[in-house]
Parts: sequence; C-alpha cells; structure tokens
Amino acid sequence: MEELKKEMKEGLKEMKEALMKEVRKQRKEMRKELEELRKQIEERERKWRREREGMRERIERLEEEKEGKEEKEVGGDRGGK
Repeated sequence: MEELKKEMKEGLKEMKEALMKEVRKQRKEMRKELEELRKQIEERERKWRREREGMRERIERLEEEKEGKEEKEVGGDRGGK
C-alpha cells in the first residue's frame, strides 16, 4: 500500500513537471507572437504617420498653389483697369 502511494505521488510529480514545462513553452511562444504583433503595429503606425505627413504636405502645397493663382488673378485685374 505504501509503495502504491509513493508511485502515485511520483507519478503526479512527473505529470506536474511535464505540465509546467508545457506551460513555459506556451508562454515563450505567446511572448514571441506578442512581440511580433507589437512590431507589426509599430510598423503600421510609422506607415500611417508617413502617409499623414505626406497628405499634410500635399494639402499645404495645394493651398499655396491656390493662393498663388488667386494673387495672380487679383493682380491681373488691377493691371487691366
């Protein structure tokens, strides 16, 4: 009876160790996946910032061109009078 108890206790201990090993393995994989997702998010944010900055510059350029055309039109009317 004592021998059986001892074997069961050792069996449970081995199962616990195997489970803990698997848990550590899964945690490591999850950390790796999480880091990869963080990198993807950071890359997308950088891409969006570049696109936003490009659009902002384009808008500024268009506004400057529009103001330049309006000034030419106003200046042209004065010269014609």
